[in-house]
Amino acid sequence: MIYFMGQLFLAMVMPGLKMKGLPVDELKGKRLDYLCNGYLCFYFSLALIGAAHFYGIYDIVDLATNFGRYLTITVLWGDITSLYWMSRGKKTTQSWWYDFFMGRILNPRVGIVDIKMVAEARWSWLTLFLITTSQAVKHYRQYGNVSNELCFMLMAHWLYANACAKGEHFIVTTYDMVSEQYGFMLNFWNICGVPFVYCFSSVYLGNMAPMNYNITYLYGILYLAVYWVWDVANYQKNDLRLARQGEVEARKRRLFPVLPWSVLENPKVLPTPKGDLLIDGFYQYGRKIHYTMDISKAFLWGAVTHFTAFLPFFYLCFFAPFIFHRYLRDDQRCAKKYGEHWDLYKKAVPYVFIPYVF
Repeated sequence: MIYFMGQLFLAMVMPGLKMKGLPVDELKGKRLDYLCNGYLCFYFSLALIGAAHFYGIYDIVDLATNFGRYLTITVLWGDITSLYWMSRGKKTTQSWWYDFFMGRILNPRVGIVDIKMVAEARWSWLTLFLITTSQAVKHYRQYGNVSNELCFMLMAHWLYANACAKGEHFIVTTYDMVSEQYGFMLNFWNICGVPFVYCFSSVYLGNMAPMNYNITYLYGILYLAVYWVWDVANYQKNDLRLARQGEVEARKRRLFPVLPWSVLENPKVLPTPKGDLLIDGFYQYGRKIHYTMDISKAFLWGAVTHFTAFLPFFYLCFFAPFIFHRYLRDDQRCAKKYGEHWDLYKKAVPYVFIPYVF
């Protein structure tokens, strides 16, 4: 509880970029204020926890050795807070269970802090990186070194957590923030599901003797290439969205790592009455190219364990069908929103996941 409340406190007091969200229909078109300080909060939290570990106040390895206890507490916290946020919202359907799962409240907030944004970009990914770090430190104490495979997972989870923190200002203008209710699905999954499911490879490797296979270096190179496409593609898409919203200061934001080709100058777009559709950059090759990279990352998280168990591939098996179903839902929603222009867009960018294949 102290950990979660501490993150909320930092979100309130740390300096950061101030932005306006999109107009919210439920609030009669009002644009909510957002304070995007996740990047600073992320590294301040790591410094604070690192100092606590160094001075013997808190041993980060405790997270690895008492993994089950932390998981249990987090499950309870996710359940309790889901019930709380449900009680704060208005009844949306005749089904209590549906309201509980999908949510009754659109913008749960504590002052300027948007709980949905904190859950999606901070609690989940910081916790995941801490779990992987704890496994790496435990491995070092036990074997005198950190295996190549765990170093890979440290790099992978740091890159993901850092990307979510540096791109927090992009979340403000997404469909999730404007239209998706905050219920058990989002609350529990971000508090508990993401850190305690995505960590399976790290936990597995942390409890195995070092393998140190040379192919791990190849996995590392492949992962960096996949990450570059994923990061740049997301940046290209979201930078266009910020430009459309007139967010000049947000577009100037450059946080490490700043990757080449992230910002497209005068990008090609398909104009529609509902907004421009990007047909340039990586999105000229696939409408959901970022999903392809997400699936590739999930595969590499499992492959780095050298196919010695199924558990590290559980995330891939869960995520791939989930993201494909999301693509189908997005396609239906966009077809309804853009009408005939969506058909023109699909002709301009005929491939979805894999260029020239599918």
